[in-house]
Amino acid sequence: METDSKTQQGLYKLVTYSTAVALGVMVASLEALRPTPSGFSFQISFRTLIAFVLGGAVAFPFWRFIFNGASWSNKRLTFAWICFLALLLALGVGAFLYPLRYVPREKLPDILIGLLAAVLALSAIGFLLWRVKRFLDRDSNREKL
Repeated sequence: METDSKTQQGLYKLVTYSTAVALGVMVASLEALRPTPSGFSFQISFRTLIAFVLGGAVAFPFWRFIFNGASWSNKRLTFAWICFLALLLALGVGAFLYPLRYVPREKLPDILIGLLAAVLALSAIGFLLWRVKRFLDRDSNREKL
């Protein structure tokens, strides 16, 4: 990507830094989450700042890989994809499930039913989008012939 224009380089920086801020805020907010008698609250501390920096640091190697991965060998590329996707999946699922530790035990079955319904609905939507993409790709290939 050594021939990228100045505009593309600016876009790469914008994408990288905005993702870093988003991941930093997500991890910092999870660190600041504290239980209270009425539920939970946010208590910001020095550890919150450290969590923000560490969470944001995940974005830089990920986007470097996305923007420059084409020059890597096939084996290294496959390994990097698996590692980055596993890390992002763990961060996403962890961020989603972490606040459940503050939920009273008697409410957990209802919440888990709702989470299962959400996973099924999102999976169905993802499947439908995948099928539409395959249909459009197949139609596009027919037009090229």
